[in-house]
Amino acid sequence: MTGRPRIGLSLGDPGGVGPETTAKSILALRSSGIDFVLFCSRRLFADTGRRSGWAVELLQMADSGSRGSGAQIEFAGAPEFDGPASFGSPTPPGGDFAFGSLGKAAEAAMTGAI
Repeated sequence: MTGRPRIGLSLGDPGGVGPETTAKSILALRSSGIDFVLFCSRRLFADTGRRSGWAVELLQMADSGSRGSGAQIEFAGAPEFDGPASFGSPTPPGGDFAFGSLGKAAEAAMTGAI
């Protein structure tokens, strides 16, 4: 660990508001010196963000590897999500993903990674 706070975030159901709320929250805290770990793949985050464009700036931040006082963003890559993620329509795969994402975040917290 770098000594900076590392916060892990599970996103909830990909068809819900969790991914968008996560992106907007990180962007609001971008100068806080907090590093964020998102428990999903970058692909899932980009795919869900395409529906309204809210993910573009956050993905650019992740690509730049912001350092210093800016937030650093990492995608844990797991769990995978096989869809579909229709906005506003919960699905069994979305529920499985949300549960798996929370479990991976809890494991990382128990090991001190976040």
